This record gives sequence, C-alpha cells and structure tokens, in this order.
Amino acid sequence: MKKLLLPFAILLSSLCYSQIKDIQLPKNGGEMNFKKSRRIISLFDVYLKKNGDVYVQDSLVSFEQLGNMAYKFIINHPFDKFNTIAPLNIDVNTPYKYVDKLKKELKKTQIRYYYRTDNIEDFTLGIYLFSLEPTLFYRTSDEKSPDGIKLITFEEYQSSGTSNHENFIYNLYSKKYKLAKEFFVKMKIKKMKFIDSTTLTIGGKKFSSNDTEAIHNEIKEADICFIEYQPELPYSIYFENIQCIRKELKLRNKLYNKKDKMRIPNYSFISHEMLELLKNADIKI
Repeated sequence: MKKLLLPFAILLSSLCYSQIKDIQLPKNGGEMNFKKSRRIISLFDVYLKKNGDVYVQDSLVSFEQLGNMAYKFIINHPFDKFNTIAPLNIDVNTPYKYVDKLKKELKKTQIRYYYRTDNIEDFTLGIYLFSLEPTLFYRTSDEKSPDGIKLITFEEYQSSGTSNHENFIYNLYSKKYKLAKEFFVKMKIKKMKFIDSTTLTIGGKKFSSNDTEAIHNEIKEADICFIEYQPELPYSIYFENIQCIRKELKLRNKLYNKKDKMRIPNYSFISHEMLELLKNADIKI
C-alpha cells in the first residue's frame, strides 16, 4: 500500500538574535506535536524581555503594534491553509503584568499561542494551555484606515448558554453587568493564587503544586476556578504553576468520561482587563 506523504513545511520569521539572545526561557517543557497538522505550519515568533520590551521579527514594537502585526500575519496566513500559531519566548524574570498585556493583544487577533521552553533555537519545545479568557475587542479589516486595521467592540458575545460560568463571562465582557451578577450568584467558585514555584493556595488553603490529586479534589465541585491576577509575579512562577494546571486537566481525562468532564470547572485567569469589569459590575471574587 502506497503511503501518502503530507507536506510539512515550516515558515520561520527572521530572528534578531542580538536583541533576544539573552532571554532565559523556562525549562522542562514538552515537545509540541506539529506532525499531525495537515496544513503548513506558520510561526509568528514573539519575544518578551524582563523589562517589558517586545520584539517581533527584528523590530522592537509596542503591545498595540504587536497585535496589529499578528493580525496582518493571520490575514496573510489564513487558517484554512495554514496552522498559524505564535510561539511566546518570555524571559523567566518577566513580571506577569507584561505577560498579561501580551496575551490581551494576541487574544484580540484570535491567534493561537504556546509558551516556548528550554532552547530559544528549538521552536518544537513548549506547552499549550487553553483557558477561558475572552477580551473586550477584536481586530477586523478596514480599508479606510491607513494600516487596514480597526478595533471594534463586541456588541454582544455569542455564548452557547450551556453553563452558568460561560454565561457569566460573556455577559461580563458584553458589559451586561446585571445579567453577569445573576449568573455569578448561581456559581460555585474557587480562587487559586500562585505563591511560588512549588506552592499555591485555593481559597486560602495551601497545596503543593505537585499534589495534582489534592488540587483536583479541592476544585472538582466548583463551576469555575479563577486564577488571581498578580502583576509583579515572575513569569517563572506563573509557568511552573500552569504546568500544575495542565497535570490536573490530564488527570480529568483519566478519571471522567466526556459528559462528566463538562461538569468540572473551567480555569479563568483574572486579567487586568477583567479586574476593571468586575469592579464596574460590583462583583468581588
């Protein structure tokens, strides 16, 4: 039987090693599985230094410019033809407030991203983590604007309406604060805080980040588990703890069937943007 060979091409953006060679990536990431992709893999490399400087290709850019460049990249590499993804090269000593701003801009473009690890010259090493993190705006094309891009607000988020936590998030980001509060009071909530690379708290109770089963048992009855926004938290600690979350998600896959997993809480990172919305809605988590 003749084997069919799938095209596997990688489009790499040019690197400015003189500017990013001193970025120290976290260790112990897995290998990203790009081999299953049936589309050409197109990488939009982003570099974030510990002082908050952002580099794309060979240019130092602002966070807003980053979002515009990512959106143009998607236009030139549409999802129906390319597996477009942004590897995030983030220095371990970067305060989380810069990581939060970076994620916010990328979410506005709807580009997928993953966290690079170990070796800055090997794009296959890293981790991917999905969480419930919408944003207030998204980019769309506008031929009238000089750069062909404009920002528009969502008049209304489209929610599946299948769960209280989804309805809460989407009404909050649609600024329908009264509806958001109605869904909020119906939810069972847990709140997680990263303390250091080996310790976290859930509702004030300490856990080892390696005790996956105990963490799972603590949150499994909740509708949503919020992760506290800590602007000065070093990225190294953030990264170690999202590894812990990935382990908990893997444990769910072993313990539950698909229907039961739907009842177990989503994780939602509280961003600076979300904090402002919660304040406006008079909601305390």
